[in-house]
Amino acid sequence: MSGWMGCLCKILILQPGTDAQPLTPMDKLKETHKRQKKKSQTYKKKASQEARKEKEFRRAGDERAASRCSEMKTLYYKQIEQLENSQLQIRKKIILLEGEKARTETVDALESGEEELKKMQEVKNTDDGDRTVDEMNRGMVNVNESEDSSSIFSDAATHFDGD
Repeated sequence: MSGWMGCLCKILILQPGTDAQPLTPMDKLKETHKRQKKKSQTYKKKASQEARKEKEFRRAGDERAASRCSEMKTLYYKQIEQLENSQLQIRKKIILLEGEKARTETVDALESGEEELKKMQEVKNTDDGDRTVDEMNRGMVNVNESEDSSSIFSDAATHFDGD
C-alpha cells in the first residue's frame, strides 16, 4: 500500500505514543468500542439539547422549528441505536476472542503438562529398568544358591546310596 491509503492504515493500526507496535485484534476492538461509546454519549447529549429546544419552540408557538428539532432528535436516537447495536456486536466478538484465547492457553498448558508427564514416565521407566536388573541379579544369586544347595543334596544322596 502506498500513498494516503498506506498512511491511513499505519495511523489506524499503530498505537499512538509507542514504538510503532501494531495493535492486536483485541486492542482494536476495545478501542473501537470505546470510540463508539463516546459517540453514543455525544449523540445522547445532542438529542437532549434538541428535546429542550423543541419544548422552548413549542412554548413560543414556533411549530416549524419545533418539528425540525423533533426530527433531529429522532435522527440522533437512530444513530444512538445503531451505535449501541454495533457496540453489542463488538462486545460479542471480544467475548469470543477471550474465550478462544482461554481455550488456546488451556490446550497449551495441557500439552506442556503432557510433555512433563512423558519426561517423568521416561525417568520412571529408567528407574524401573534399573530395579528390574537388580531383581534379575538377585534372582541369579538365588538360582546359584539353590544350585549349590541341590548339588550338596545330590552329593549326600550319592554317599547315602553308596552306604
